[in-house]
Amino acid sequence: MFEYRFVDAEDMRSLESVCSTLKAAQDHAFQETGLAINTYGLTAADLSDQLKRKNGICIAAFDQDTAAGSLCVFDDHSDRWFAKSGREIKYVSVLPSCQGKGIASKLLDLAKETVSDEVLTVSTDERNKGAVNLYQKNGFALIDISRGRRASSNAVRFAYWKTGCPLDRKTIASHLRARKLKCLIKSLIPFL
Repeated sequence: MFEYRFVDAEDMRSLESVCSTLKAAQDHAFQETGLAINTYGLTAADLSDQLKRKNGICIAAFDQDTAAGSLCVFDDHSDRWFAKSGREIKYVSVLPSCQGKGIASKLLDLAKETVSDEVLTVSTDERNKGAVNLYQKNGFALIDISRGRRASSNAVRFAYWKTGCPLDRKTIASHLRARKLKCLIKSLIPFL
């Protein structure tokens, strides 16, 4: 039913469809949950530029010429406590009319198959239960939690290792407890 393909950074028509899908998914999420996503104004030109600058790939599910769902993967050179480098998944979206058809799971599978890096990460708002469930269902482990200075909620980060998580559960649990405490303190004293 859907054709899954990689979208080139120069294919502005397809990138415009991807951005329209992202906007429609964000509108739906806001109406359903009140969650506002900070990538709302992403344009095809912005996305093309990011794909070029950050060694990115864009994978989309198309129904004829319309993107039904998409995600992008970018280089992530951040030195995180659980990995020295890897790739980061961003802009995961599925049209509201196409949700529940396995599109996001298939896109995640394609990203896992395509990317040669050992670690893939993805972040979302902890209140976005659909995304949290999606990542956990697809083999991503909750690995970090953070809160910005002016944030009204926490961001959660998930990681997927191609050869399995190299960290034991106790280490992850200990880290998450410390991070949750820090988030709680930031929520009570926002200027920290």
